[in-house]
Amino acid sequence: EIKPGFDGNDDVEAPIVVAVATAQEFNEAIANAKVGEIILSEDLTLDGSLVFGAPTRASNNLPGRAIVIDGNGKTLKATKEGTGRVIDFTSATNGASLTLKNLTIENNVSYIERIINYNTNGHLTLEGVKIINANGCRCNYAVNLPGSSDNAVVTIKDSEIWAGAITLNIWGEKTLANITDSKLYVVDNNATEGYTVVSLNNAGENAAHNSTVNVEGGEVKVIYEGEGATNPSSAFRDATVGSTINISDSTDVVGEIKIPVVNVVYEGYNEFYSFTTVQAAIDKVQADKNGTVRLIKDLVLTEPIEVKACDYNVVLDLNGHNISSVDTATSNYGLITNKGNLTVVGTGKLQLS
Repeated sequence: EIKPGFDGNDDVEAPIVVAVATAQEFNEAIANAKVGEIILSEDLTLDGSLVFGAPTRASNNLPGRAIVIDGNGKTLKATKEGTGRVIDFTSATNGASLTLKNLTIENNVSYIERIINYNTNGHLTLEGVKIINANGCRCNYAVNLPGSSDNAVVTIKDSEIWAGAITLNIWGEKTLANITDSKLYVVDNNATEGYTVVSLNNAGENAAHNSTVNVEGGEVKVIYEGEGATNPSSAFRDATVGSTINISDSTDVVGEIKIPVVNVVYEGYNEFYSFTTVQAAIDKVQADKNGTVRLIKDLVLTEPIEVKACDYNVVLDLNGHNISSVDTATSNYGLITNKGNLTVVGTGKLQLS
């Protein structure tokens, strides 16, 4: 005789399925270590975040588990100003997998930093999921994988996801992202800052190196609301080393694939700007009279770098990388032309052949 819930281990019962109709019931289900699947029976209005792995919410019971949220065609509505994350899988989840299906997440807050924060190295699946912003509302990152998500697998299928800065933001090394028949959008209303739909990041120490993104069908688009046609946003941004982005011919892409080589960092701030050329980064810090130019990968120049006449001291941090070039000119040629103030720091080589 096999007892109900038996899964081959005498000490472990199979996860149970619960239906919830309120945010309180949802949080109670999260805290119950026996719950493996949560089904929405009504639309839910959230006054804050749904936190998986918080010390007060079964943090010792989540590692290695698989959690399923079946939206059942219903909607989660974020309504509280100051909400940092709508669904937050903290680092305490340690490899737990999260599946969202048949669900709409609607942001009704003027600004939210992250809709889904998947801070672990399991499998994140979005199938039949919509992430949308109500009129006048904005989310910065729709789906964010922090640096502790190394080796995570992301599957996005038959979904529609909108963001105000980055739709899929990846920091974890060796991430595998498979995006199939889905629509990913960034609405860019800032002409001076580069946003992107899918971003493989590199802060110099924390990076999504050696990751793979596969896109089959669907749409990946930047929707411009800024000024002019020179907006620096992109469909894909790969600032890493050893990563691959594969895009099928059936995918509708609006926006470039950009390969940043350098960051501009500011003392006392975590935020930084990425640039595809050292020249653009130097121009930025000279205009701001603030910031350090920091290499994030080796670079082969096709034309010299120029530090323009300016009283601001430009600091170029090689950061363990090299800048090289080959002189094919018939007249004088320099790797760097310094007409202002320049300090070069960090380990690395400046090499002109």
